Amino acid sequence: MKIMGKQWLQPEILVPVLTGLGGLCGVLTIAASQFDAPDAVMLPGRQLGFLLIGLMMMLVTARIPFGKHMAWRGYYLLAAMAALLGLSWHGVRINGMLGWYRIGEYFIQPSEFGKVVFLLCLAGVAVSPSAARRRFPVMGLVALLWIVPVLLQPDFGTAAVYLLTWVVIYFAVGGSGKGVTMGIGMAILLLLVFIRIQPYAAERISVFLDPGMDPMGGGWHLRQLNLAIAQGGWTGCRLGQSAWSMSYLPLAYNDSAYAVMAETLGWLGAVPAVLLPVSLACRFFWSARDRQLPDAAAVYLGGAGILMAIQTLLHVCGNTGLIPLTGLNLPLISYGGSSLVGCCLMGGVAIAAARDREGGSGYRPMFE
Repeated sequence: MKIMGKQWLQPEILVPVLTGLGGLCGVLTIAASQFDAPDAVMLPGRQLGFLLIGLMMMLVTARIPFGKHMAWRGYYLLAAMAALLGLSWHGVRINGMLGWYRIGEYFIQPSEFGKVVFLLCLAGVAVSPSAARRRFPVMGLVALLWIVPVLLQPDFGTAAVYLLTWVVIYFAVGGSGKGVTMGIGMAILLLLVFIRIQPYAAERISVFLDPGMDPMGGGWHLRQLNLAIAQGGWTGCRLGQSAWSMSYLPLAYNDSAYAVMAETLGWLGAVPAVLLPVSLACRFFWSARDRQLPDAAAVYLGGAGILMAIQTLLHVCGNTGLIPLTGLNLPLISYGGSSLVGCCLMGGVAIAAARDREGGSGYRPMFE
């Protein structure tokens, strides 16, 4: 029996285990924010159901050879673009953002599922010999296909994840410093334009710079995040005693997930919980270094790790006041079926990529 050896470190075992543990931490986090709600078990129960569905879909997706995922990425792209663009006609607006479809009592956010397709498309372009001399504009065009529809919702946080992931992948596959500089410049330009046309973005930046300027308005959320984290201290307040999480934090089960964990579990409990999505990202990075993998598989694995690490970092930094609030969820932890199932699908394709041993095209600068 090799389970006590290195066998348990293999993606087929470690990715579902880390995903499951992260999802269970999410159920606990959501329960802590809903402890005194009239129907306290509804959201945690739904999240547990999303986790089970996601893990089953992960196992199914992992059994499909990675080469087929790459061959089908054009069909995936058409479906994802249709879903994103269709929001203008059939989408539901929540908190000012037109980013969901409603099916009965449930909401589906296509930008979360699109992350898997985004990575497959970038991987295909990054290793294509025909795009080698014009990698920056081609990869940039692929990124804009996703960024523009997401910005129109408007959802700058998710758009930032897509954009930063593209910049890091471009650099990792051997992109020029000039291209990286242009990518960063494009990100700054998009931010300035977004701030200009979306007043709420400018308000968040102003509140970040001066939290006391609007204590009953834009500064309320940031103030409650600080109080919740401070209340938790080192060891936390225990389940059922998290006053700020249960009463004051806006969207405690989603946008404020890290603050809820910090209040309930304390720093000593919240940090290990956040390390679960980080560990999953590291597992993807580790697999990407396998020289027996095809180039596209290595790029996909590295990109999945980059995307998950970036989103985790932006969520935690927003909750702790290091950057303006982004509205991003914490992967595996925050409430939301689209996000959790999307992470599971990303993990399933990553397992398929890590299994691929058919040989590459010779282009392997990533994570050397």
